[in-house]
Amino acid sequence: MASSLSYRRCGPAAALLLLLLSVSLLLSAHGKRNRNAPHHHRGILSPYKPGPFGSVLSLKPNDENSLSSGKSVMKQIPNEDDPKGGGRAICVQDIDAPKKAVWSQILDLNSYVGKVNKLKESKNYCVVKNPDKSMTIKTKMIIGVLPGYKYECYYDHTLFSDKDSLIWSLDYDKTSDFDDVAGHWHLEDHPTKPVSVK
Repeated sequence: MASSLSYRRCGPAAALLLLLLSVSLLLSAHGKRNRNAPHHHRGILSPYKPGPFGSVLSLKPNDENSLSSGKSVMKQIPNEDDPKGGGRAICVQDIDAPKKAVWSQILDLNSYVGKVNKLKESKNYCVVKNPDKSMTIKTKMIIGVLPGYKYECYYDHTLFSDKDSLIWSLDYDKTSDFDDVAGHWHLEDHPTKPVSVK
């Protein structure tokens, strides 16, 4: 199983400044946002395409050893097109369970509270089967960052069962506290273990 998230890299001083700015913005805007208003943009990060990660993900023998011992493997993939040094991170983990059971856990977004650290609420507000046989799942999530402060975000997930992939971004028809996100879950049968996924 592999998942990926996009990120932008910044130095420690910039990160601290960003954190302080974020907290001050949350203090001033908390509770005043119209969440049903569109997000202030329609996407900055490049969305993922469903399917395997392909050539960007190459596992070396020591990575396979880590996976065999039950550990996850993280890979950073720089974005050559981003002069500010942004990129993506991919996490690979072997799961000793059938693919159907793993998908059942991933897609049970309403049950993420207690499974995801600091997540206070996770509730689907739209689940639709699309004409191309994909499925759209829109989910509201609230993440507690500090006592009394939270991030409220609206995610737009698309499940491509035929490609064993779930991709997501923000739901740009609603206002989220995060500026942008892009993510991708992809499951593959394990090459040597018949009832496991990678």
